[in-house]
Amino acid sequence: QLDLAFSKMLVLANYLAPSVLMPWQANSAPPVDTAQSVTLGTSWGASAVKVFNVSGWPYIVLSVFADPTTANATLNVKVPSRIVRIGRKLNDTHSAFGLHVGTHDSNMSTLPGMGVGVLQEFDTSGAHDVEIFRTHGRLYLIFAINLPDQDSLLYV
Repeated sequence: QLDLAFSKMLVLANYLAPSVLMPWQANSAPPVDTAQSVTLGTSWGASAVKVFNVSGWPYIVLSVFADPTTANATLNVKVPSRIVRIGRKLNDTHSAFGLHVGTHDSNMSTLPGMGVGVLQEFDTSGAHDVEIFRTHGRLYLIFAINLPDQDSLLYV
């Protein structure tokens, strides 16, 4: 679950379809409004998701293992993992992401008042998990790689 100052969201990492962001309405039945879901880009093959905050603003990290739309014999594991940022939509093209204003992805920014955009992609192959931690004022991001000839990746 992703708590924003202006709403609550549920993030689903999905391997066989695009990953999604959906409004969470705790006092409603059902609490998840699937009709208002928004896909997080071309994020097929996601194996894990983590949510973190920087200066009070939310970010989502998707660990992407492979592209499941390819045949199993030629499973494409050269698929980027990504960080997605969430902000308050200002207009059709820009959102406030913390103290910064930037462009959002109009295809991912269909929820009322919310701007969503890919902040960064990582060249991962076979990433099956992601972990985030902070120490000594730094944020660390680790992608666990599930291939015998590839090392896991650590970003600072």
